[in-house]
Amino acid sequence: MVIAFTEYSCKHNPVVFSNICFESEILPIFQNNCAISGCHGQGQARREIVLDTYENIMAAGVTAGNARKSRVYKALFGGSESAMPPKGPLTGSQIALIYSWIQGGALNTTGCGIKDSVPVQTCDTTNIKYSTVIAPIFTACCLSCHGAGSDNDFSNYSQLSAYLADNAQGLLNDINYVSGSTHMPPSFELDSCSRKQIRIWIQAGYPNN
Repeated sequence: MVIAFTEYSCKHNPVVFSNICFESEILPIFQNNCAISGCHGQGQARREIVLDTYENIMAAGVTAGNARKSRVYKALFGGSESAMPPKGPLTGSQIALIYSWIQGGALNTTGCGIKDSVPVQTCDTTNIKYSTVIAPIFTACCLSCHGAGSDNDFSNYSQLSAYLADNAQGLLNDINYVSGSTHMPPSFELDSCSRKQIRIWIQAGYPNN
């Protein structure tokens, strides 16, 4: 599927991206911002809406091919009482990704890696760069907890590499949910390709490339 790429202008004319991977790009947005305690996670979901898996997101109200008729998408632009997420609005790029994913058929694409900031359906383990592979993974999946100003800041290379200097194996244990580790991300598990790419990059000395 190929969709035109345009600049983001406003909520009425969102950017359109191509080749969107549900597993590595869309699902982390919902899991980091919506499927959290007290909102739309398992156990205490508001209005009995759970947004933690593909099946649950679709059931919450996604009309494949028509974002503007999708309950989930419309909630992003709700009023003060219904706006989602309540902790603060998603970024324009995040909203645009959800819009484009729905417009493109709301496909459950999995096993996607990220190369040159574009998701692909095969896992590239031979050309792993910080700028085009690793940084996008951390941006999509980790910065809601480890953003700029946090105790463990992963928002740029210098901060991340400083953390890895003392905690490289610990981070690998965390993202692989090794028993006794601090599971990261806490609300979902990274796809296998992203975990493999991070491991290879770290074992190569985590170069700033």
